[in-house]
Amino acid sequence: MKHLVFCWEFGEGYGHVAGFRKIAQELKNNGVKVTWVLRHLDFAHLVIEDDRDVVFQAPHTRSTNVDNQATLSYSHMLSFLGYDNPRLLLNLVNTWRQLLALIKADMIVADHAPTALIAAKTLNIKSTMIGTGFFSPPRLDILPEFCVFPPQPIEKLKQYDQVFVNTVNHCLTHFNFEPIKSVAEVFSVEEDFLCTFAELDHYPNRPNAEYWGARFSNEMGKSVHYKTDKFRIFIYMHARTNQYVNMMECLNASDAEVIAHIPKIDTQQASLTYSNIIFSPDPVNMENVLEQVDLVICNGGHGTVAASLLAGVKVLMIPMQLEQMMLSQLITKRGLGAYLSAEEPKSRVNALLEYLIQDTKIEGNVKRFNEYYSGYTSELQANEIISRCLEILNEN
Repeated sequence: MKHLVFCWEFGEGYGHVAGFRKIAQELKNNGVKVTWVLRHLDFAHLVIEDDRDVVFQAPHTRSTNVDNQATLSYSHMLSFLGYDNPRLLLNLVNTWRQLLALIKADMIVADHAPTALIAAKTLNIKSTMIGTGFFSPPRLDILPEFCVFPPQPIEKLKQYDQVFVNTVNHCLTHFNFEPIKSVAEVFSVEEDFLCTFAELDHYPNRPNAEYWGARFSNEMGKSVHYKTDKFRIFIYMHARTNQYVNMMECLNASDAEVIAHIPKIDTQQASLTYSNIIFSPDPVNMENVLEQVDLVICNGGHGTVAASLLAGVKVLMIPMQLEQMMLSQLITKRGLGAYLSAEEPKSRVNALLEYLIQDTKIEGNVKRFNEYYSGYTSELQANEIISRCLEILNEN
């Protein structure tokens, strides 16, 4: 029996596992053993379907960017996650190697898991990548800067890349493998399942891109039901979002009908504080929600944004981190939604909500996006990924 291992090393949110559940189910139906290596074990219940599913804790490290310095490129970002520390990275690679060897992996699917890719490379295990454009940087000699910052001097970008390359090469030579010359070589895999659309790619000018379409799981979660003909809003964001209180107070005072899923909060207490908002303690079924709502408010997670736009629903994003900020600015620039930054006053929150409730321009753009991708379904994408995974697994 062939053994595929899903590896998730960095990042947050349900999207990292939700979009692969259906693929994993079908691979198992085709006689493939699937093992999950997850960054956050509190999501394990979302992937365990039966006794065939095995879950391990992913080896990972905490960010050393305690001062929240601006990270200017992908290699710069990873420098805060062990890629500027040869000893630490060697320990991480070795731990990944031990795990992959122990469970006898034939192939990995890496979801923001560069260290798993390095480990698999040193064990001659087949490797693929899956996810958004953010953690699949363009295969260029020098990685480009993140688009939310002013243009960077090329020498500075080269410096970040060189630190990455030197640290990785310390590991590769330790295991008697040829050193790499560029960051892009780490991402040389059998297949890169770039699960986004050109309009949602964090690197808008990516050369030679092959897009597989956005990845999400709309059927997971409980159904909810709106009861009025008022403007309907669904909100899914974290309580630690900087604008959380301002947004909830504005929504509570609005005339809209609002249902919210805020992970890890006391929903009974929240219902007392914001009595005009219905709180779901559990993740909701997005397919059910998107058939009913006029606006989705979220932190700018790729899966939530993509699912909303594909359903013809406009989005208001309140990004919490760099990846979400990049997507939020891109979506706003394309006229498909709007975003709030952490520094904006409550008056701006309320004004933007009122604008989106009355808006027709963004709504029209979203409808055109919806029509352009009308033939796309997550089921079709999943089937194509499944076929390619089986093909790679069965290659000699």
